[in-house]
Formats: sequence, C-alpha cells, structure tokens
Amino acid sequence: MVSRRKLIKLGLYGGGAGLLHLAGAGSNFGWALDSGNNLPPSPPSKPFQVPLPIPQVKAASGIAYVSGVPSPLYQITMKQAPVQILPGQKNHHLGL
Repeated sequence: MVSRRKLIKLGLYGGGAGLLHLAGAGSNFGWALDSGNNLPPSPPSKPFQVPLPIPQVKAASGIAYVSGVPSPLYQITMKQAPVQILPGQKNHHLGL
C-alpha cells in the first residue's frame, strides 16, 4: 500500500517534470513561464467605447408565498437576439 507521504512526493516530482516540459523548446505553452520580454503583445484596444447600459428595475408581477412568507414574484423570459456590444459588431446573445 502506498502511503500519503509517497503520494505527495510523487505529485511533487510529476508537477516539477510537467513544468520543465512546458518550459522546454517546441512547447506552445512555454511563454506562460517565460520571465523575459518574449511575451506576445496585447492587441490594441480602446476602453469604454460605448456607455454601459443600465436596465430598468423590473416590477413584480405578483406575490408568491414561500414557507408562508410573502415574496415578490417575477416573470422572466429568455430569448436570443442580435445585440451590438462593440461598435460595428453584432453578436447573438441569449439573455433575459
């Protein structure tokens, strides 16, 4: 039977070997461990191009009793619609 101590040692050895493999040549993920200036550049972006839309507060459609306590009841439907999140791009959004 393998003791917990041996399992922890095996995990540390395996994790170290995995990190060495990632940093090795030919790996697509070696850049994640690189501490130099070899990281890919971030794409250019313009922050806050469109103001944040704040939806209106939905009114309760009734009252539901949960464990004898009255609580507001809301009727919500889900639908898919094309929405514009960034200028010039329409995305399909499944929302409430």
